[in-house]
Amino acid sequence: MKKLLLSIITFLAFTPIFAVDINTVVGTYKGVLNVTLGEGEEAIPAEPQEGILVYLEKEASGTTCKLLLKDFSFQGAEIGDIEVGNISLDDNGVITAPEVTLEKPGLGKLPTKLSGTIINGKADLAILVQWNVTNDEDDPYWMPIHVTYSGTKEIDSAINNATAGSTKLIQNGNILSVSGAGISSFSIYNMSGSLVAAKNHHASAINIDALPYGVYIVKIITDNQQTITRKIYKK
Repeated sequence: MKKLLLSIITFLAFTPIFAVDINTVVGTYKGVLNVTLGEGEEAIPAEPQEGILVYLEKEASGTTCKLLLKDFSFQGAEIGDIEVGNISLDDNGVITAPEVTLEKPGLGKLPTKLSGTIINGKADLAILVQWNVTNDEDDPYWMPIHVTYSGTKEIDSAINNATAGSTKLIQNGNILSVSGAGISSFSIYNMSGSLVAAKNHHASAINIDALPYGVYIVKIITDNQQTITRKIYKK
């Protein structure tokens, strides 16, 4: 009996824990955000915010991703972007992420911890932000900000072929091509709104191999100044 138990323990100790393929997780999620300041009877909940976007982008390692919640605020306090990197998931979709410290003007250092699950395109997240109300490192008074989020993945991260009228955007690996009558130019922006690549003078293709993994917006401008935007994923 002891030998059997020892064999089981040894098996469990050396059996690898398989992680979720990060390519199935990265993308844009849309859902409901709830925020509560404080704990217990003194907790102050805010009204739920619907239609909130959360971005998960694959990191250079290829096995982890980072989370971005843009322009976060609570009852007039502008905290700004919440970004957590080096996120991995086990085979049950449970998130493992290191604690990070956000530094925000006027608020100081904010220790932040992400937990939750992402299963079959459904993200249920909990973000704990610790706010030192006194902003005094020698005599701190920590106020927890509890953020919960429930959202679903908007679109698949497979090859994206998008058509608008006679204009067609085709993603084949790291090559983006645009076809259609009267294409003047197309540009690529990251999720922060910065231009990262562009083609003008009726160019029809662009190589995005040099861009980091993540979500991008492609803007196409036709000769008659019609603007068409599409979302793509760089793997």
